[in-house]
Amino acid sequence: MFMIYFIIKSYENYKYIFVASILAALCSIIRVNGLFTLLIVLFSYILMKKQVRNWNYIHLLIMIIIFSASISPYMLLKNYYHGSFFDFGGESGFLLSSGQEAWAPNTKIPTITEFLSSNSLATIVNKLFFSGFIKLVYSYIFVIISPLLILFFVLGIFSLFIKQKQNFKIPIITSIFVWFIFHIPIYGSFTYPRYLYPTVPIILIISTLGIKYTADNIRKIKNIFVAIILIIFIAISMKASINAVNSIEEDPMNHELDWALWTAKNLQGKVVVFDGQGNIMYNFNNTKVVGSGFSGGNLTTLQPPFTKDINSSLQALKDLEVDYIILDEKAIIIRPEMQSLVIESNVPNSFKKVYDNYNSSSERKVRIYKIR
Repeated sequence: MFMIYFIIKSYENYKYIFVASILAALCSIIRVNGLFTLLIVLFSYILMKKQVRNWNYIHLLIMIIIFSASISPYMLLKNYYHGSFFDFGGESGFLLSSGQEAWAPNTKIPTITEFLSSNSLATIVNKLFFSGFIKLVYSYIFVIISPLLILFFVLGIFSLFIKQKQNFKIPIITSIFVWFIFHIPIYGSFTYPRYLYPTVPIILIISTLGIKYTADNIRKIKNIFVAIILIIFIAISMKASINAVNSIEEDPMNHELDWALWTAKNLQGKVVVFDGQGNIMYNFNNTKVVGSGFSGGNLTTLQPPFTKDINSSLQALKDLEVDYIILDEKAIIIRPEMQSLVIESNVPNSFKKVYDNYNSSSERKVRIYKIR
């Protein structure tokens, strides 16, 4: 929001756009999709050409230089830990079929050229339109905006076009448009609403414009109407927030993590974890990202391999030289082809059980096997 504020301020003085470029860089450090904020700043400034005094194309180059300089310490740190300036872990695999495949240690991330050449037009359209566009629209309507605000959001967009000043509407509309368009291919693989959270303040601003537009056109009862809407909205929002906090607190994944402490203290080598790498690494002072996993002490954690059947999974574990595997009866659902291993009789003889909490009161049932 501060970035958008300084974009708007640049109508008064073009130098404010350089401040917006610095803030865009800070957004990129927080999360990789923050890189799109540079496009928001650039596109907004281009569209503002006629309204900004002393506007010049050289400003666009200066903005890119400022952005690059601001983000360079983060990129150098990334290169130090990952061996590459542009390694974004599993999130680099947005052209793959799913996030699970992208984060798997045995997956090769394709380039855009490889993706286009190895897939049919129907597959590409399906990924971009059905897997990307449709899911993105659904998430915005039912998760981010919510049905409660959708009417006011639409009215707010209408009000934005017909009533608001140019210096306000350009950065707001550009932000929503850029964020939506450039997340279509990403959402085809990573259907995570958290990617859309940065647009929530903008959505609330637009929805507020919609509420104001409605109230202005219901003269006599506008104050009562606005009060009722705000009361309902606040009540529902508070209930949703409380439920979200409670769900996190009550999630068995976040409780009774003796298995994670035991793993950190007793195991060495490569360990496949279906869920809870962070719970293990929490027990080490110094940790770092290694590929799609983490390293701490003498331990390296990995996501399970992505395969089509159990035999391929077992072979992939050997190829990756995995020493241990943590089988969690709930989290293993992310790899359906390996779900049979939850039943002890299905575990191959090459696995030696070293930890089992099934006889404890723990809600999270875990067995740990050494792969011999």
